[in-house]
Amino acid sequence: MILLIMKYEGLPVDFDVSIYKELNEDLAKINDSLAKLHYINHGIREGRLYKYERLPNDFDVSIYKELNKDLAKINNSIAKLHYINHGIREGRLYKNITT
Repeated sequence: MILLIMKYEGLPVDFDVSIYKELNEDLAKINDSLAKLHYINHGIREGRLYKYERLPNDFDVSIYKELNKDLAKINNSIAKLHYINHGIREGRLYKNITT
């Protein structure tokens, strides 16, 4: 029996393989070990995202899409990226504001 131990040196402490695969749809169908190796060998150099940066703790993607009807038909990953890349700057709401 051969035991293979992989070291993932170079992975950020906050690396989440499921989010990495979600943000990089071309990697969605590979297993987690290969995704980690991909990040180390290619993703870092390519500048691929591995987490939702600057996403507020109380961000709710369903509410964001509901409040911004032009985003209703995009998938949740793209909606989160939209908020980070555009929604913040545009001042879009991502939660219900009660008065």
